[in-house]
Amino acid sequence: AGSSWHYVDTLQGDFTLTSTDRDTLMDGVSFHIFDSKPDTSSTVRPAYFGKQGISYYGRGIVTELSDISLLYLKDTTVNSSWSQTIQVTVPVLGTLSATVTSKLAEANVTRTVQGKSYSHVSHVSFTVGIQSPIPVTYAQGDWYAARGVGLLEMHILSQGSAVGSLYLKDYSIK
Repeated sequence: AGSSWHYVDTLQGDFTLTSTDRDTLMDGVSFHIFDSKPDTSSTVRPAYFGKQGISYYGRGIVTELSDISLLYLKDTTVNSSWSQTIQVTVPVLGTLSATVTSKLAEANVTRTVQGKSYSHVSHVSFTVGIQSPIPVTYAQGDWYAARGVGLLEMHILSQGSAVGSLYLKDYSIK
């Protein structure tokens, strides 16, 4: 409890994640609870990170997917891939099934974020495909996480245009 991560977020606004002393069980996965507080508001909402075997999950980080335990890392073998079917709400079309397909593009690399170098970094590429009458790639992106630190950076594109990026500005692990 008490560890914190401050992020620069071009999509939802900068925020801080602070580790609590609470855990919970959702979808059969044990999650540690974090407080997520935007820099521009006093509102605090929960965010969750969990692990089951070699599978890592996040929940509540992306506001639109707050009720979904998103599988963000499943293997440590470079080029391994995994997928997960989720429900998403798309303007005009309503709620549709989507498949999130992820691939471990790199492992144990070094990455510089906001001027700071991190080692033992995993790089995951992902696509979100919508199951509509005509299957479509709704979003795609990349995220980077460092062992012992957590999420460092994420970029999301939709239909070829940048939607948002997230960067770790600073952190304190207690």
